Amino acid sequence: MALSTIAMASQVSIALGPFLGGILTESFGWQGIFAVNIPIVIIALILSYNNNYDPEPPRAKTGLDLPGLTLFSAFLMLLLLTLLYPTYLYIKLPLTFLLLLACIYVELKHGQPFINVRLLAINLSLSTTFLRQIAINFILYLVLYGLPQWLEQSKKINPSRVGLMMLPMSAAAMVVSVLISKTSKYIRLLIFGTLCITAATCGLFFLDHNSPVISVMGTAVMIGTAIGLLTIANQGTLYAEAPANQTGTSFGLFRTVGYIGAIVAGSRLKHEFHNGATDLGLHQLTVYGLVACAIIILLMLPTIFRQMKRI
Repeated sequence: MALSTIAMASQVSIALGPFLGGILTESFGWQGIFAVNIPIVIIALILSYNNNYDPEPPRAKTGLDLPGLTLFSAFLMLLLLTLLYPTYLYIKLPLTFLLLLACIYVELKHGQPFINVRLLAINLSLSTTFLRQIAINFILYLVLYGLPQWLEQSKKINPSRVGLMMLPMSAAAMVVSVLISKTSKYIRLLIFGTLCITAATCGLFFLDHNSPVISVMGTAVMIGTAIGLLTIANQGTLYAEAPANQTGTSFGLFRTVGYIGAIVAGSRLKHEFHNGATDLGLHQLTVYGLVACAIIILLMLPTIFRQMKRI
């Protein structure tokens, strides 16, 4: 329930984000969407403080894995810069790979690693769950960031109205997440969610600057529904596959790797929309989305086969 609550809170933030972001951008410029974080962080700090918190019994101190955390952060930063600015690749690519290798080496040596590399190597089902989450988030952020840009530039719709148009997509993801949060039939949800997101992504091919608004919103709602299904289903898979004493750590890593999908999506958006958000750029992004759908399907097959053997 705790993990489901966090997932649902994430869906709520996604639902409100585009709408509020559109209003802030139109009213205060792009700086407004960053300035609003300051009071939110202050409120979060106040709410997180609890005098009645009962700490766990003291355990042996192993220390924070600062080397692993630093190397992993450096790897992500260099990966982002490489994707956004694909110049001097003969330097950036080897350096990115070396940082990844160094991170793996340090994590193998640490007693309480930031990323449990051994667990990922042994538990392939858990590893495929993380990879699926990267692909799912890639599609989510491709649509969540790409569709509003296309609506503003190709259909000439103002930011606040675009935010309002994106609200049904995020609301659909939130409602579906709430409705299925307690189910244990995550394999069925994975299959159905994958079919939904593949069909919805294909629907983006049929959109252009002459498409009616209702068609755009209908396609977005289908994608939002599929994202809600896949998020909870993939999280259920994580809970089933992660060792009992590694559930919290695995869920933290689950959230972390998801943002790799967001990073890759952002780089693709920059590449395809660098001369403006055109119909051609939207359709090219759809191709990337379908590639991600194919990856989700491939990574889902081992889980299905293993479940069939158990039956």
